[in-house]
Amino acid sequence: MTGRVAITIDDIGLDSANNDSATTQAIVRSLLAVQAPVAVFANCAQLESQALALWRNAEVTFGNHTHNHLDIDKDPSGDKGLGERWWEEVVQCDRRLEKALGRRVRYFRFPYLRYGRTAKRRDEAARRLKGLGYRVAHVTAATSEWLLAEYYDRAIAAGNQGLADQIARAFVQHMVQTLMDARSVTREKTGREAAQITLLHPSPLVAHHLLPALEALQQAGWQFIPLKEALADPLYARADEYIGGCGCSWLARIRPALSYARGDRYIFGDYEEEFRRRFDPLLRAE
Repeated sequence: MTGRVAITIDDIGLDSANNDSATTQAIVRSLLAVQAPVAVFANCAQLESQALALWRNAEVTFGNHTHNHLDIDKDPSGDKGLGERWWEEVVQCDRRLEKALGRRVRYFRFPYLRYGRTAKRRDEAARRLKGLGYRVAHVTAATSEWLLAEYYDRAIAAGNQGLADQIARAFVQHMVQTLMDARSVTREKTGREAAQITLLHPSPLVAHHLLPALEALQQAGWQFIPLKEALADPLYARADEYIGGCGCSWLARIRPALSYARGDRYIFGDYEEEFRRRFDPLLRAE
């Protein structure tokens, strides 16, 4: 059965690695090879003009990911409500992107997928973002690809190409499996198919192995669509009913919302534990 998925990439410009031209160009080539639209979310404080230009030339959809990737729940200026430092980071990145692109961006993604651990903070952030003209770009397939990217870098640094290849294969499988999981949870909660949104970050792992991951997704029946089309699905118009500090999939936030007090299992969190059990001992042996 064909599924629809939007590819999104977070943290462009977060640091020197995420500004790397070779990494960006390799990712863009892979996306073009399968004609996959992509939305990229920028951290503006260290976003280099060259990196921004490479993404712009690829005609991607841009989004705001705050100035310095500040966690909404780690802003010391906030108590139970919304911190003004966090909000200023939103506004700073908004201005930088508008100036660089010559137009306003319309999508926002919360760093760490944390929307505010209290109802007051969550709702105030949502209200202000809407007032600034933003649509929140939720994620359904909340991947642990970022952890595999760290492991891949460590394997390469240790000169262990065999382990790096294992991690790369795990990455390809992970991108497919997390979307299958998202589809399953969506059916359980809504009784139907829905457009999914998955998540990546710029890294050598993604630069070197994104194309086989995208091809595996195509072979599994996934069709790549723009973020705008995905967000038009009624799934993303549902109420956010989760309260807490989890950096969660949108599927955990809609009714019935994730509740650790109820003993709910967060399926996407299982992958991080699995990868740590699998690869930590191998990397410690280096």
